[in-house]
Amino acid sequence: MVERTRAEARYRDLFENATDAVFTTDINGRFTAMNRKAQQITGYTVDEAVGVTVRTLLPDSAAGNM
Repeated sequence: MVERTRAEARYRDLFENATDAVFTTDINGRFTAMNRKAQQITGYTVDEAVGVTVRTLLPDSAAGNM
């Protein structure tokens, strides 16, 4: 149990402090989580992004290709 807690804490730390944008989506392409860098790049907070589709961030010309 202690190892699992440590592993989860390490994952959270890596996720939040990655120098690259990292995010997860559900099967429909809606954000479920994003790290600080992803928030900085997209301009969305986590609360604003959850439920928004990745397509929202793409220019109209690219959105039709998804």
